[in-house]
Amino acid sequence: NGRQGVAQAQARLDQARSAFEVQVDQLADANQGLQRVIEAMRETMAVSLPTLTEEEVRLRQRFADGDRVGTRAIMEKLDADWDAAAQLSLERAQAQLARTTNLQRAARKRDTAARAAISVSKGDVGATSLQVLELWDQAAALDENDFRTHIERARLAQTIGNLPRARAAAEDGARAAKADWERGTAQNELGHIAVLQGDLSAAESAYQESLRVYRGLVAVSPDKTWLSRNLSGNLTDIGDVAIARGDLAGANAAYSESLVIVRRLSAADPSSAQAQRDVSVGLQRSGDVAVAHGDLVGASAAYSESLVIARRLSAADPSSAQIQSDVLIGLNKIGDIAVA
Repeated sequence: NGRQGVAQAQARLDQARSAFEVQVDQLADANQGLQRVIEAMRETMAVSLPTLTEEEVRLRQRFADGDRVGTRAIMEKLDADWDAAAQLSLERAQAQLARTTNLQRAARKRDTAARAAISVSKGDVGATSLQVLELWDQAAALDENDFRTHIERARLAQTIGNLPRARAAAEDGARAAKADWERGTAQNELGHIAVLQGDLSAAESAYQESLRVYRGLVAVSPDKTWLSRNLSGNLTDIGDVAIARGDLAGANAAYSESLVIVRRLSAADPSSAQAQRDVSVGLQRSGDVAVAHGDLVGASAAYSESLVIARRLSAADPSSAQIQSDVLIGLNKIGDIAVA
C-alpha cells in the first residue's frame, strides 16, 4: 500500500509537471497578448496634436509688427494645414484607441473561452465544444495576431469534425506564429488536419517542416524535455504517415529515432510515468513495423517489453483508464503474434 501510494503520488507529480509546462506556454501567450495591449496603449498616448512651427511664430511676429497684408494669406493657409493635421491626428488616435480596446476585449474573451473549456472537460451541463470554439472565434476577430487563439480554434474545430474550419484556423496560427516553437506547433496541427482529410502528401510536408523546426530547437536546448518530446512526437507522426503510404523503411526509421529519444528521456527521469509510457507506446509502434516486415520474433520482443512497462505503470496507478488500455492493447498484440 505504501509503494502504491508513492507511485500514485509520482503519477500525480508527472501530471502536474505536464500541466506546468502547458501553463508556462499559456503564460507566454498571455504575456504576448499583454505586451500587444501595452504597446497599443503607448502608441495611443504618443498621438498628439500638431504644435506651432517656427515659421508660424515668425509670421505671427511679422503680423504684430504691422506686416498684416503680406502675412495674412500665408497664415490662413498654414491654419488650414494645421486643421488637416489635427483631424488626421484625431483619426489616428481614435483608430489606435479602438485597437487597444479590442486587444483588451480579446484578452477577456480568451479568459472566458479557457474557463468554458474547463466546463466542457468536466462535463458540465450546457457546455459544448462548439460554444467554446465560438468564444475563441470572437477573440480571433478582435486580435488576429494571437497564436494561441488560432491553435485552440483549430483543435476545437477538429473536435467537432469541421476540418475546413480547423485548417483555416491552423493557417491563421501559422501566420500569427513568431517563435520557432509556435511555427513548429502550427505545422504539426496542419499535419494532423491533413491526415484527417486523407491528404497524406500535405500531412508529410507539414510534419517534415515541424520536424525541421524542432530539430533546430532541440539542438540549441537539448535539456528542455518538452522540446525533445515534441520532436519525438513529430517523428511518430511521420512514421504513421509512412505506414499509411506503405513505406515500411521510412516508418521504421522514424519510429526508431523517436524511440531513442523517449528512452533517453525515460533514463534521465526514471520516476516519470509519462516518459515510461512514451517508451511503451514507441515499442508498440516498432512492433507493428516488425509485424509488417514479417519479423515475428522482433515484434514479440518489442511488444513484450512494452507490456512489461504498461503493467508496471498499471500497478502503480490502477485508476488510470489510459494505462489499463495500454495493457489491454499489449496483451492483444502479443496474442496476435502467438496466433501467427
